[in-house]
Amino acid sequence: MKTYIFFITLLSVLIIGHSPNSTSATASIYELILKIDHGTATEPLTTEKAWLLDPGQLNPHRSRWILSRNITLEGLNIAPNNRVIAKGINAVSRSYVRGPGPWFSQLSEFPCQKYGQADQDGWFTTIEGSQRSVENAAKRWAALLSGRKIKLSVALSHISAATPEQALKYARQAFKNWVGEINIEWKEKIMPSVRKDEWSYYTSIVDPQGICNETRKTWMEMMEPVAIANEQVTKLKLLARAPAKRWNGLFSVRLNISVADKKLNGQFLIDSSAPTSVISPQFLERQGIPLAWLGVRGALPKRLKWSGISLDGSKLARLAAVDSVEMSGLILPINKFLFGETDLFSPPETISSCCDGIIGQDVLGKLVFEFNPSQPSEVLVWQSEGFSLPKEKSWVWTEAALLGHEIVSETCSLSGFTGVKWDTGDEAYIEIIRRREREQQNAPRASLGAISCNGQMMVDNMQLPAPTLAQKTRQLDKLRYSAKAGIAFFGNGPFAMDLPHGRMWFTKSAFSKKPL
Repeated sequence: MKTYIFFITLLSVLIIGHSPNSTSATASIYELILKIDHGTATEPLTTEKAWLLDPGQLNPHRSRWILSRNITLEGLNIAPNNRVIAKGINAVSRSYVRGPGPWFSQLSEFPCQKYGQADQDGWFTTIEGSQRSVENAAKRWAALLSGRKIKLSVALSHISAATPEQALKYARQAFKNWVGEINIEWKEKIMPSVRKDEWSYYTSIVDPQGICNETRKTWMEMMEPVAIANEQVTKLKLLARAPAKRWNGLFSVRLNISVADKKLNGQFLIDSSAPTSVISPQFLERQGIPLAWLGVRGALPKRLKWSGISLDGSKLARLAAVDSVEMSGLILPINKFLFGETDLFSPPETISSCCDGIIGQDVLGKLVFEFNPSQPSEVLVWQSEGFSLPKEKSWVWTEAALLGHEIVSETCSLSGFTGVKWDTGDEAYIEIIRRREREQQNAPRASLGAISCNGQMMVDNMQLPAPTLAQKTRQLDKLRYSAKAGIAFFGNGPFAMDLPHGRMWFTKSAFSKKPL
């Protein structure tokens, strides 16, 4: 493994600050030494390794390279007057690239479309381009840390508290906030610019040669092979089996939420369209939990979104933190929710109410959830590593990716409509989305259709609903799907969401059933 170590320092600066414990004080911005240790890993990147290297990575099955990043604050200590001082920042990064395989393309396959059209999902990548990109990313990461270091120095210099323990607590929170801001800038600014540079590298080679290819690979062709069923089924680890209560077909399970010294028990809907899990303020207040206990100090509000509210009606919501979340004895990998009202299926229409919260993509993206609609209904949670389902039980799968916080199979088509969104929080059967009024002027109000995924026929001669015009018309061209499948469609039989590997699993028998 090649390793490079750099030391970057900034001159100390004096500023005048104000302490909470005095009317005026002189605070020094102590010199922070930035130590950057970067190396190139010898082992190739895999999908399962990507979970560990970059847990926040969306669609790890589509990643061809990853720059693992770890930042620590060194030498944090107490200075006079309960101020804080730190020696420096230690940043360790490693470059990982996939080994040769179908996930890489040849320059002869370079698409004819322009960058914005052809690179929506980053499908075209060569091994040379990936190697250049990860090293480019490492340099930009070092420059980002160097440029933002002074902001952390200023934040630490202003910290003062009544006790040393409080001062250290504030300092650690300031560092955590700083790292969060750095990671946001990395994701929203650095990564897109790195990809654009990679595309420019390709065009500088193919343009003089006039290379232009009208065809493209599908993600099904570029993914890692499924674990061999006969060998892996015996190794599958079932983590939890939870009874499920269904509401018009939708699945809900009971969770135990630990808050301080209390354990709350509530019914939570499983909604794959919710980017962040949600907890009801009414549910908390009914059990004597003040919302102020759970609010995450300094956390920015997030957009509240799930199938129970329209995109137009979504709003910003505060973040709440709990101690732990348990489902049938399994501690789920989540301790933060958005505050949001989730009361639906209430009396008098139904006997009881659902729900006290929503399980969203932040949980579904880390484990494998299998849904069994037969009586009694249940939800099984499997360990992600090495997951597969046996072919002898008629299990089939299709690639599925999180695109704009929607779970979409781009290789599926519904009677000519390309791209299908899978939504466990929608009661509907099938909804066909027309992007513009003129697209469906001559379309029948209802028709027979077929759905196929990866060239394999899943359903034939099924009754289709009339196409509906999607909301937010100005954003329709950005939609990556033309049909939305709800629980009434794919919930006819067992199905599994294996988002860590980028797969949706179904049984053929589920698709053979027709709607009522």
